[in-house]
Amino acid sequence: MVFSDSGNWLKVKDFLSGTGSKKVLARVVSSLVLIAAIFYLTGHAGIGDKPIIEELISNLTCLLIIALVLIKRIEIKTFYLLGIFSYEIYIFHWPLMYRYDFLFKFLPAWLALALYFVVFIALGWVLKKNC
Repeated sequence: MVFSDSGNWLKVKDFLSGTGSKKVLARVVSSLVLIAAIFYLTGHAGIGDKPIIEELISNLTCLLIIALVLIKRIEIKTFYLLGIFSYEIYIFHWPLMYRYDFLFKFLPAWLALALYFVVFIALGWVLKKNC
């Protein structure tokens, strides 16, 4: 059994949480390999090929991003905030963007998305604070 207390799962978990020099070096090298693979796959996403190829490359890229998040030891506060206010963001997201989607009309997509993150986190904070 992989998930038992005496199985291999705990060895992998101990390796990923270790602080020895070999372990840190292995995590840094693994992270760099994953980052390089993610950048390569996002640049060569197979767009225009068969749909199955596009989907497989997209799924592989997502799995590599998940692996990178599992290996790294850095907390991303934005993800923490999105998790705390996820229900409030869900409540505001569709009505506001469906009826009043003005940011994507006038701004580049990356800037509009960043502003929507700020707006929805602020609205989630206000709703959670007042309820």
